[in-house]
Amino acid sequence: MKDLFQNQSGNLFLWLPFLLAFGAGFYFNLSFEPALYITIFGLVISFILIFINKNIILKIFSLLIFGFCYAAVFTRIINTPQIPRNMHDITITGKVQKIDYTDKKSKIYIKTNASEINSKQHGTAVIRVSAKPEIVLPNIGDEIKASVGLYRPSGADAPGTFDYS
Repeated sequence: MKDLFQNQSGNLFLWLPFLLAFGAGFYFNLSFEPALYITIFGLVISFILIFINKNIILKIFSLLIFGFCYAAVFTRIINTPQIPRNMHDITITGKVQKIDYTDKKSKIYIKTNASEINSKQHGTAVIRVSAKPEIVLPNIGDEIKASVGLYRPSGADAPGTFDYS
C-alpha cells in the first residue's frame, strides 16, 4: 500500500480536486456546524502541512482537511440571513452595497442590522431588494431608509436533494 502512495506522489496534483471535494463533502454531511476558530485553525495548519511535509499520506490527509475547512469557512462567508417569516411593509435602514441593473427590475443589495429584519444571525445582514424601473435608484454607498417586503427563500423543489436556493 505504501508503494502505491509513493508511486502516485508525482500525480498528487491530479488527485487534488478529488481530495478537496471529498473534504468538502464531509463538511456538508455533518449534522452540526463546527466552530469557526477550529475551522480556521485547521485551514491554516493543513495549508502549512501540504507545502512543508514530505510524507504523502500526511499530504493526502491535509488536503482532505483543507477541503473540509475551506467549505466550512466559505459557507460562513456567504451566510444568507434567514428571516423567520415573510414580512410586509417593514421599514429598513442601511447602506447600499451593490446594484444589479436589468431592463425589467434592478436588484439593490443593502447592508443592514440583522436584528432589523428579525434574522437569526447576529451583527449585519445583506438583503436584496428588487426595484421597478420607474423608481429612482440610490447610488452605491448611500444610506437609505425604505419600506420593503421581505420573503423567505422558496423551499427545495425536491426535498432531501441538493438545491441551489
